[in-house]
Amino acid sequence: MKQFYSSGYALFLALVFALFPLAAQAQAPNAWINEFHYDDTGGGSDFVEIAVENAGSVDLGKLDVEKYRDDGTRYSPIGDVDADFVEEKTVGSFTIYTWTTTLQNGPSDGLALCFDDAPLQVISYEGTFTATEACANGETSTNIGVSEGGNNPNTTSLQLKGSGTAYSDFAWTGPLPNTKGDVNTGQTLSGNFTITVDDDGSADYASIQNAIDAAGTGSTIEVLDGLYAEKIAVDKQLTLEGPNAGIPGDGSRGSEATIEGQVVISASDVVFDGFDVAPPAFGNNTSEGEAVRVSNAPDNVTVTNTVVRDFEDGSGATDFFDATAINAFGGDDSDPLQDVTISNNKVARIAREVAGGAVGISIQGNVDGATVTGNVIQGVGQARSAYALGVAVRSTDNHSVDPTGVSVTGNEISDVRPDPQSDFDGVGFEFEPENESNVASLTVENNTFNSTTLQVEDKTSDRGLSGLDLESVLADNTFDRAVVIRGASGDIKAGPNNFRKVYSSLSAPVSDASPNDIVELEEATGTYPGGLTIDQPLTLRGDASPSPSLTSKATASCTKSAVIDASGTSQGISLTGSGVTLANLCVKNADNHNLYTDVTISNLTLNGVEAINAGNQGLEVHNSAAVTSLTISNSTFSGNNKGMRIRGSVEGLDVSDSGFDGNNTGFETTHGNQADENKPVTGVSITNTTFNDNPEKGLYVEKLDDADLVNITVQNSGTDKSFGFRPQAVDINLKYGDYSSILVENATISGSIGEGLNVKARNDSFAPEGIPQYDENPASLSGLTVDGGTFEDNRWGVVVGYNVQAATIKGNLIQNNGTEPDDYQDIGNPDNRGGILFYGAPTETNYQVLNNCITGNQTYGLLEDLASGTVVANGNWWGASSGPGGDFDGSGDPALDFDTFGDDGTITENHSDQKVGACPSSAQCDTPTLAADDIDKQNGTLSNTISDDDGVEEFTFTTLDGFKVISSFDSGFDKNSKGLDEGGVSWTWTGSGDPPTSVPFELGATETTATYFLEVTDACDDPGPNTTTFDPAYEFGPVATQARLAGNAPNPFSGRTTVEFTLPEQTRVTVSVYDMMGRKVATLVDGVRSSGPHTVSWNGRADGGQDLASGVYLLRMQADDRSETRRITIVR
Repeated sequence: MKQFYSSGYALFLALVFALFPLAAQAQAPNAWINEFHYDDTGGGSDFVEIAVENAGSVDLGKLDVEKYRDDGTRYSPIGDVDADFVEEKTVGSFTIYTWTTTLQNGPSDGLALCFDDAPLQVISYEGTFTATEACANGETSTNIGVSEGGNNPNTTSLQLKGSGTAYSDFAWTGPLPNTKGDVNTGQTLSGNFTITVDDDGSADYASIQNAIDAAGTGSTIEVLDGLYAEKIAVDKQLTLEGPNAGIPGDGSRGSEATIEGQVVISASDVVFDGFDVAPPAFGNNTSEGEAVRVSNAPDNVTVTNTVVRDFEDGSGATDFFDATAINAFGGDDSDPLQDVTISNNKVARIAREVAGGAVGISIQGNVDGATVTGNVIQGVGQARSAYALGVAVRSTDNHSVDPTGVSVTGNEISDVRPDPQSDFDGVGFEFEPENESNVASLTVENNTFNSTTLQVEDKTSDRGLSGLDLESVLADNTFDRAVVIRGASGDIKAGPNNFRKVYSSLSAPVSDASPNDIVELEEATGTYPGGLTIDQPLTLRGDASPSPSLTSKATASCTKSAVIDASGTSQGISLTGSGVTLANLCVKNADNHNLYTDVTISNLTLNGVEAINAGNQGLEVHNSAAVTSLTISNSTFSGNNKGMRIRGSVEGLDVSDSGFDGNNTGFETTHGNQADENKPVTGVSITNTTFNDNPEKGLYVEKLDDADLVNITVQNSGTDKSFGFRPQAVDINLKYGDYSSILVENATISGSIGEGLNVKARNDSFAPEGIPQYDENPASLSGLTVDGGTFEDNRWGVVVGYNVQAATIKGNLIQNNGTEPDDYQDIGNPDNRGGILFYGAPTETNYQVLNNCITGNQTYGLLEDLASGTVVANGNWWGASSGPGGDFDGSGDPALDFDTFGDDGTITENHSDQKVGACPSSAQCDTPTLAADDIDKQNGTLSNTISDDDGVEEFTFTTLDGFKVISSFDSGFDKNSKGLDEGGVSWTWTGSGDPPTSVPFELGATETTATYFLEVTDACDDPGPNTTTFDPAYEFGPVATQARLAGNAPNPFSGRTTVEFTLPEQTRVTVSVYDMMGRKVATLVDGVRSSGPHTVSWNGRADGGQDLASGVYLLRMQADDRSETRRITIVR
């Protein structure tokens, strides 16, 4: 029956609802069914697992799981979360609950997760259903797409996998081994959940380990500064952040969270960031010997921004094992430790006090992917451990499994040193794999190594493996010192124990090397200590090409990158073995001598050596030394007392392209206090060498025989009056014995307050007290030749005295000597100065002064003060056409006979009335030039013009290969005046008047490839004609259709060869030389070149400047996409 209500009753109901409204429905939680099991072979193990976010704020009494059949009806029991589920675990902001129940096996059965009688999730397996009752009424299920069968064990389940914070972030998978009550396999619940730790108890926890145990997987644990005396075991996915998270270990850090205990990480996806780890001394237990250990095959572990320090063993430790700061240990397990990152940490003061070694960072065993980067490692070993390793990449102890995919980059490794009494080394980086396949997967780049006893040790050679690419390691990292041993082939070779090493000292590789090896100092930032002895045939060399680097005493400094600082040692390098070569290095600051020998040796070579700032000599050949064959080239001796001194004997001295500048005395040979003529210095060649800025003497020699001094320069030497010996530029003061010949050729000697060149063979009685008188064992010099030199601005230009039996002074410029007497040393007669002086001399003399330019000298041009004999002075220019003044009638420089030693000496003179060739020119000649060739390929002709403002006197086509001359020249040119055949056609100007200043010519091609070489001489008179060679000028040929490398000629060659190539168009081209190992040794061309033929000359030297050894090399041209290769052979 229909019920009717009055309006008054309706008003009453409205008032009631207004005063007592209906309760609002609670907000649905973020929850889902996370895992369940329903079917297996035995039964009785069914369960349902749910995940609930922020469960503490959820009314769990309204949350339940309801079970549905395939017909949509619900079956019992209902699982009430508050009453029937077990709270298992909290992971971040999520809590996991499980309910052990019985589920139907399908098909099309399912589950509904309900809150406050409303469905949150309706799922089914093996089909779908539509609910007909209860909370899911009217809802159609979602088939999860995976299922279990009756043949599954009761330990499996269906699970969600993936990462996220909502049901939609995951996907169903299975059957898999169940993870009931925990996060599923392959699942990350990434809710933002942070736990704090403070040792004073003001945070969530006072213990780091308690926080780890309580944390859910994926949580973040923030540790405040303080002291935590506990061992830490990280066995789940976590992020642990100390107060210095994100700040590198050697950065500007604040207060630390110091862990006084070992840290062991055995779970995947762990980040350990920003801590200070200082475990207590460990005992005789290898498991305690690692401050931070990553093991048990986790993946994706990061140890970063952490300080690991002051870690060593205790009194109970006796076994021989390592103390390791950070160890990623993969062991021999089949499951590798994958993708570990050790970055931006600081490792300091790691040692074993009792036994074993100390290691900074170790990657060991079955590790697949490790990045060691940005770490600072210092103080490993602390001079106490048996051995010390900065970073080690090695197999396990039984050598069965190697790390792979290891990158060691950007680390700073320093002060890695063992006990000084140990037989082992301190190694910056050690590589010790077992398998060849793992060698190539290692990267070692951009690291810095300082103060280790060994920078790098490669222990692969003793296992027959190819080993590290040590050449790349040397190139790609920075070392304070780096030394390797190379064999004759130039390859880095193994030393003792068959290990290949990058040393940081010199004594160890010199000791480890075999005879005739090369000990090479690579480019480095630091210096090496002195006190080295080389007692076997060996090459010790730096890595730079030899080049002279001449300095003055005030600025003497090393220019070589390889520097031996011998401060505090008596000798920088003692040379006691034959067959030693020193090259491309600087030795400095020895207390006594930088280079020293006092024994009998042979074949000593110095090439590109700098010996500077020694307390005494740059090079000392002591009085007990006997050297056979001493070769010095491209070397510098500067800032020493004496650049080089020979007191013993040297047979075969060859000095070239060197500098003895800025010492007190540049070069000296001396008898000392002995009159021993059995220690000769003979067979001497000194060429292209300077002896400048030596205030006492440029050269001082008491013994020198069979000697050629050619193209030497001695400027501003012999300039300081304070030295006890008279300052002179070159003082050849022969004593005790007979000497055969000395040649001084093309010398430039100037600026001395004493004699420029003073040559005497002592037979007088003026020896200083304490040494034998010279006339008791008189010296004699059979022949002196001074030829083609320049002697100016000295007190005397050339002086010859005492027992020099024959002297020829010819073709020299001797000018402006003796012009500033106030600057000269006062020897009692200020007027005793001038150009040439002869004094004393034996009865039988042969003195000639020929074709010299003697001008502007004060007080004498030539002074003869001989006891007897005649000076023949012919063909000289004395500054005036009338000849010399003095005892002669001319107005030129005076020539006088003096009578200090008697009045029997005379001068005969027949002068030149015009300047001779030795005189400086007042005019300057032009140099012939040749324009660019004008090529007409269609008609096969080449045109050009020779130009010279002085006039073209003669031109010769020295080579006409595939060309003929088709020009008609001026009638004033006489063809073939020299009788040359058509292979070298010559034209000489014989016409009246001046020769023409330009000569055009035209060549015609007779072959597809043609070359001409041209030599031109101009008509300049003063100082003389210029002859210029254009070699080669042009290679003629048809337009090329592709780039072509013709090769080189001559081939084989010893000195220089010409490489020819042709380009079809302007393009970028490289022409390089490779050795037979495929290593580039020289680049000849690298740039854009125009179309047509090209040539480039090569001297057979590498890019660094050193001569390449004899052998076959590959010449390779690359132009665009075309490459050609030819063989090229060097014969030394």
